[in-house]
Amino acid sequence: MSHTLITNAQVYRPFDLHDNKYYQVRIVDQRIVSIEENGYKGKNPEKSFNAKGRVLCPSFKDSHIHFLRYSLMKKERDLRKITTWKHLKEQLSDGAEEVALQQNNWLVGRGLMDNKFSDKDTLLTAEDLDSIDIDYPIFLLHQDGHECVLNTKALEIVRKDDLLEEGHDEFIEKDNNGNWTGRFKDTAVHFIKMHFRNKSTKEAKDAIIDGLPHLAEFGITHIDSDDLNYVGDYSKVWKAYSDLDKKGELTCSAYLHHYVFNIEDMKYYIDNYKFRTGDGEGNVRVGAFKIFVDGTYRLHTAALNLPYFDTGTTGTLIYNQKELNKMVSFAEKNNMQVTMHCIGDRAVETALKAIIQANKKEKNPMRHRIIHMQNTRPDLLKMLHTFRVPIETQPGFLQKEYPEYSQWLGEDRCQFVQVGKSLIENDVIFTASSDAPIGPLNPMEHIFSSVNRTDDNGNPEGGWQPQEKITIDQAFHSYCTSPCFLNHTEKSSGRLLPGFDADIILLEENPHEVESISLNKLKVDAVWHKGTQVFDRYDS
Repeated sequence: MSHTLITNAQVYRPFDLHDNKYYQVRIVDQRIVSIEENGYKGKNPEKSFNAKGRVLCPSFKDSHIHFLRYSLMKKERDLRKITTWKHLKEQLSDGAEEVALQQNNWLVGRGLMDNKFSDKDTLLTAEDLDSIDIDYPIFLLHQDGHECVLNTKALEIVRKDDLLEEGHDEFIEKDNNGNWTGRFKDTAVHFIKMHFRNKSTKEAKDAIIDGLPHLAEFGITHIDSDDLNYVGDYSKVWKAYSDLDKKGELTCSAYLHHYVFNIEDMKYYIDNYKFRTGDGEGNVRVGAFKIFVDGTYRLHTAALNLPYFDTGTTGTLIYNQKELNKMVSFAEKNNMQVTMHCIGDRAVETALKAIIQANKKEKNPMRHRIIHMQNTRPDLLKMLHTFRVPIETQPGFLQKEYPEYSQWLGEDRCQFVQVGKSLIENDVIFTASSDAPIGPLNPMEHIFSSVNRTDDNGNPEGGWQPQEKITIDQAFHSYCTSPCFLNHTEKSSGRLLPGFDADIILLEENPHEVESISLNKLKVDAVWHKGTQVFDRYDS
């Protein structure tokens, strides 16, 4: 039995009145057993920590992250700062052989933004990549993860699997003669990553180990992670996390999602794995079936009810209502939660209807959830509240995307984009999350965005759609407490109270004493995961 005492700490709990008293928090094994004013005498602890007047707070829980992708990125060329085709060719040619061999004989780059190249008017194709003198398959992934471009050597490999074209033809770009150009979108990208770019269990373990200190530094003690794309086999994903947990090396709790393309993938999991949502051992648990219902704004594949302002198209629903109903109903009957990627309002509506019909006796008992909902409507907000369907938001996306929204959707619809306060006013359950590496990993960046609705430079002045700003307490609650509802653990986790898991962070200052424009600079000084200290900023 372990016994830890944290002394001389202020306490911050969202929505509680702040006082200037100093407290001591007693932890036995994995739970908080008492919170008393400083000086209370009790059993001597095995370990003690002097908070020196700093502020204890419930830790952050990231309800939507691609942790393996985040961690694997160090072995891939970072293309985010490349703004010209000329520069890209130079980068890919420089030491390409060494990098390619590290990536299972593929040359891999991530963060591509060829739509912003200053010296090329058209997007890259296989023909462009073939002009570079590299004798390896090339795979370049766009920054948002929804588009990629391959060279001819890579195309020759992926074309060997007929399921790519059979299941994802609408997301394979073709020229006027019907030939593949080398560009892929949305589910075709995920198929390629899962079937041709997968990693071994050892590579996954090494990546997790590399990434864990980043989680700890930002105070994240729980992740709901979609990793299957990057390994290709759920057994490998599970083994990688479980092996580390059994060795005491996993410094967070992990709920592992299972990405599925169709109901057959769901049936395969049910037939071959005994664990269901929430089941598992130690810190590793089964998450949800992950389903992509639509695409993304940038590619105009997010499914909208009304046409895009700039193109007149309405995006793409990957599944019709009948198909999605069957998938969600199958998951419900087999005690599996579903989490669905829905950017556009038409996708959100389709997902909501699928959830509602899956259980007509109870209101979403499995807590099926929707990711993103980057634009919505008043009627959808009412449905979300009525049927208790949670939304996983990524407030940090605002910082880079807000200038584009009016071009894509028109000014009138912007009032319903990346909503915050509207969720609260309609009593919708929601979390804030990173979607890292697409969004910033640091929760304070997303809290900053929720409160200010600006970029790091304070633009636009006063905030974009400022009526959707939320308070500091509401923003912290969405990152510390709300995620526990998704995992059915809200009665034992997410609060700084006796009887709850000792998932605690030590902030350098009380959030209410920091100017809102500086929230993204607020640092985490120490972290405890289930009573074990996993980070100390000043530990030499």
